[in-house]
Amino acid sequence: MEIYKLLVMWRKWATANLSMFLAWPAIYRIISPEVLYLLCALLGGGVTFSVGYFLRRHKRKEQLALQQAHLQQLKQEIDSLQEVLSQSHDEVIAQRRFIQDQNNALRLYQHQQDQSLRVAQVIQQAILPSSEHLAAAFPQSFVFFRPKKNISGDFYWSCRVGQQSFIAVADCAGHDIPGAFMSLLGYALLDHLVKVKGLHNPAQTLTQLHQKMQQLLDHQDAREYSEIDIALCRIEKTAQQTNRVTFAGVQSSLFYVTAQCPATVQECQGTPKHTGNLTNKNICIANQQVLLPQGSIFYLCSDGYMEQPNAQHKKMGKLCLMNTLETLHLYDPFSQKLLLEQKFCEYQGATPQYDDVLVLGIRL
Repeated sequence: MEIYKLLVMWRKWATANLSMFLAWPAIYRIISPEVLYLLCALLGGGVTFSVGYFLRRHKRKEQLALQQAHLQQLKQEIDSLQEVLSQSHDEVIAQRRFIQDQNNALRLYQHQQDQSLRVAQVIQQAILPSSEHLAAAFPQSFVFFRPKKNISGDFYWSCRVGQQSFIAVADCAGHDIPGAFMSLLGYALLDHLVKVKGLHNPAQTLTQLHQKMQQLLDHQDAREYSEIDIALCRIEKTAQQTNRVTFAGVQSSLFYVTAQCPATVQECQGTPKHTGNLTNKNICIANQQVLLPQGSIFYLCSDGYMEQPNAQHKKMGKLCLMNTLETLHLYDPFSQKLLLEQKFCEYQGATPQYDDVLVLGIRL
């Protein structure tokens, strides 16, 4: 369309300036006006095409230059982004290596801690009376012992002096490592008081234990772990071939069922104070005696069994424990242990274990 307009304009111009062509040499005068118009139109079209071609080419070059400049800018931006990404990648790799190193260090530390706890568990188990030792002193007995973790703040202790047998169950403040240290301390003190110092009176023994604990742990930072709840029994035969059980307890009880009244679980409660508590300088611990005929059974335990909550956050409680003992006390010791453990697991369900658990039963 533009070429057609140019041809029309050229034709008008040529017509308007025809006199100029008439003054040309004779060779041009012989050309007819129509041919002349055609030649002029072709010449004008060629000029217009050439000018347009060069203009379009120049414009295309400018566009290409702009595109190249834009591409160059994009390339620079991409290079910058690649550099940033490369730096970020290096930082990510460095952070990943750091995290891996930290994880390896934590695994090593955890492995060392687990090894230490296993060794501590072996040491604690070695100190506690073995099943053979306990069976030699009390042939019909069982121990249901379940620490909350590898090591326990609960411990049981036994010895025989002459015709007298001693048995104790203790619950030290805390569990795991602090409780285990306290259990070793309490075990050593109890062993020293009965075997070395010759204190065979349970109340006097616990009073001395209380005083020794206060002396050893008379420090502000140790007050939280200075308490021990303990039940100590001395068993001896009488002339009538019955068993005199002398009991002294601190925040602990003695549960027993006599052979003459096998349907009722009875309880002897200890003093409501804590052994070793630094706020109670003097506590009154008294002996309680019960005569149990052959075939009777008694139980000592820490509070871990009774304090265990269920899925509804309700603790098992002392009454539930006494009812359980009442239903299973006629079974043999091994079966009683299994039934106690089964009852505990059923009540616990998926709830985490709350505390160390220790229940000891002895049939006379």
